Amino acid sequence: MRNNKGITLLSLIGYVILSLMALAVLGVITSNFRKNFDELNVQSVQEVELDKINLQLTKEIKEGNTVNKSQTSTYVLTFTNGTVYTYVPEDKAIYQNNNILIAKHIKNCIFATIGDNMLRVFLEVENNSRAISYTVRIAEI
Repeated sequence: MRNNKGITLLSLIGYVILSLMALAVLGVITSNFRKNFDELNVQSVQEVELDKINLQLTKEIKEGNTVNKSQTSTYVLTFTNGTVYTYVPEDKAIYQNNNILIAKHIKNCIFATIGDNMLRVFLEVENNSRAISYTVRIAEI
């Protein structure tokens, strides 16, 4: 009897075919992953911009700041502590105190006070829009 210690030609061909099949499957998975990742990046950038202004306004409200209704307009939100949020349509950006960039790539932003305790902010970034309502004290100063 012969001692079979080596790789036969048939097993080598089988190994190569299985390796090529595994590489093809990994190639398909990788291309789908990259395509989905690119879509996710666009959506997450939009969400981040919307969340930045939401975070700032939530912080102001949690600190107990009151909205100054007489100095608040469509594009300007003023708190009684002196903090002002301004939407500049030309820049497509929201600024705090006219010099700190809070959010960019904002197509539209409208600040509206409703009654004595409701602030509503309408935000639009590319194809994503959101209306956020806050319960806050509103003062006529």
